[in-house]
Order: sequence, then structure tokens, then C-alpha cells
Amino acid sequence: MYKYENKKYTGTDTLPNRDMIDDLEKKVGSKLPDEYADFLLMCNGGKPDDCMSGDIVVRQFFSISDEFARSLEYHHKIYTLAGRMPSHIVPIANDNGSNCLCISLGDQDFGAVYFWDHDGEDPGYENLSLINDSFSGFLESLGPEEYDF
Repeated sequence: MYKYENKKYTGTDTLPNRDMIDDLEKKVGSKLPDEYADFLLMCNGGKPDDCMSGDIVVRQFFSISDEFARSLEYHHKIYTLAGRMPSHIVPIANDNGSNCLCISLGDQDFGAVYFWDHDGEDPGYENLSLINDSFSGFLESLGPEEYDF
């Protein structure tokens, strides 16, 4: 199991229980990768202190929440179920430019993390760029926010 205690998140929501994860899995139509489900159970979203991976800045991880701006379920509805991204891709976070970071629940790339560019709005993989093959690998890639001016 990935250790989340070495990362700090602010603005997190109340921690869910396993029944809430099961309910989310029913709503997205698939089991979540174990390491992502563990993240929700231990952190339930929030803004990571170490928020930069390459040139991507994570503004916030979505959560199991009733507040739509942070809700995984809400973002799944407005992006995936609305046909704006492939049906097995679930948005799990956003950046400062309203793009999404997503996790795949597909057979070929289960657990892979992608960057989704909202500008193209193509429901295929054309707007998706692979960031990491796993959620824990993506979290490990996050470092302090840095800018080159």
C-alpha cells in the first residue's frame, strides 16, 4: 500500500468509509485502482503542498463530497458522462487552467494517470496525455511548485 503520510494536503473533506468508495465505484461503473481508493480513504482530495509534476500544477484533487466544485461524482458527470472524454476515464483533479487530471478504469491502461486538455474537447484519447502508469507513481512525481521566469 502506498504511504500517504509523507505528503500534505490542505482543504480536504471528511474522510469517506469503504461503503462510500463502493457507492462511487457503482456510479463510475468500475472498481477504482486500490492505490487511488486508499488515497480517498486516507486523504479524500485536497490541494497537495507538492503540486507540480513537470509543467503540470495540481490545483486540487477531487473528493467524495457534496460540494460540487470538489466532488468526484460531479466532475464525472460533467466530463465523462457528458461525452467529453472516454467513458472509462474519470477526472480526479484539476489544474489552474480548468484542465483535468484523470485516472483510467479501462482494461488496457487501468490506473494510468492522464492530463486532459479541455481546449480540444475530443471524446477520444486525442486530448489525453499520459503522465504516469500509476496513481502512486504520479504522486511520487509531485514536487514543489517552481516557475521559470
